[in-house]
Amino acid sequence: MARTETRSTTARQVHSLGKTFTAGMLSAALNPKLGLLFLAMMPSFIPQGSNTFVWGMGLGAIFASVGFIYMLILSTAASKAMHWFKRPEIALRLEWVACAALFIMGVGVLVHAFF
Repeated sequence: MARTETRSTTARQVHSLGKTFTAGMLSAALNPKLGLLFLAMMPSFIPQGSNTFVWGMGLGAIFASVGFIYMLILSTAASKAMHWFKRPEIALRLEWVACAALFIMGVGVLVHAFF
C-alpha cells in the first residue's frame, strides 16, 4: 500500500502574521532586481514636466496593489489545492499516476535503446 502522508503533522511550526509580513517586506526591499526594474521602466510612464515623486509614488502604489491582489488570489487557490491534494484518495491516485508515468518512460527508454 502506498504512503499517503508525506509530512508529520506533529512537527508543524506556527508563524505569526507579523513575522511572515516582516520577512516578505525584507525580501522585497532587499531584492535589487525590483529596484532596477523601476529605475529602467518607470521614467517612460511619468509625463514630462510633472511631479516625478507624486507620479512615481502613484505608479508604485498601483503596482503594489495589483501585486497584493495577485498574491492573495494565488495563495487562496494554493491553499484550496493543498487541502484537496492532502485527501488520502487523491494522494493515492497521484502516486499511481506518477508510478504509471515512470513505468511508461522506462519502457520508452528500453525501446529506444534496443530498437
